[in-house]
Amino acid sequence: MHKPETMTLNQSRRGGCLTQLAVALLIVVVVGALIIGGTLFYAYRQGIKYTTDVPPSAPTYTEEEANAQYQSLKPRIDQFFDKTEEADEPGDSQGETPPPTIRLTAADLNALAFRNLKDLPKGAHVSFAISDDRLILNASIPLKGVPLLGGRYFVGTIELSEPPAGYPLPLYLQSANAAGEPLPGALISRFQDPAEARKLLQSNGLGDELGFVRSIRIEPGEIVVELNAREANSE
Repeated sequence: MHKPETMTLNQSRRGGCLTQLAVALLIVVVVGALIIGGTLFYAYRQGIKYTTDVPPSAPTYTEEEANAQYQSLKPRIDQFFDKTEEADEPGDSQGETPPPTIRLTAADLNALAFRNLKDLPKGAHVSFAISDDRLILNASIPLKGVPLLGGRYFVGTIELSEPPAGYPLPLYLQSANAAGEPLPGALISRFQDPAEARKLLQSNGLGDELGFVRSIRIEPGEIVVELNAREANSE
């Protein structure tokens, strides 16, 4: 992202922190996109089972709501940035500094998605919900220009949880459906297998981007993103 030459170091770092939060969100969506890609592969082989010709409904939040939510979120992001600086400064070595964390509600995630995920096809949208220990991603994507599927839509739901030990992604795929149909078990198990997940990361160039994410916890009504201090504070 282009940064004005007059931007101060603090402004630059705060912008970097915002970008990294967006990337953490993007990781979730990329997982969803990979699942969508796999779904389209199955759609080619099994006809139109996993797509629909019914246009998806509009997002449950408006542009005005997303912008207003972002304005309320920004002070918390600034506080989060301040914590990353404190965690990265030399200090008393007798105690370990807790990792920088930020709590994000579904409304926060939708605001970040609305502002940062602008490369989706025209008419596409994503939205988030949090239910118990699940982070739910809802995606609606028109398939204009896709051979054999033009004029149809991918409308799906992906449920993610905290990962088991040793899993390379900060979130773990629990279930997914498209057009009301559960996705094939072979596709789901591919994302659940740690070795296959690593291959997907490498093939999509995301391995290096995950170094700054220490963990993502799912708590009632919110997720808690923990970043590694030095990575969070770098430009």
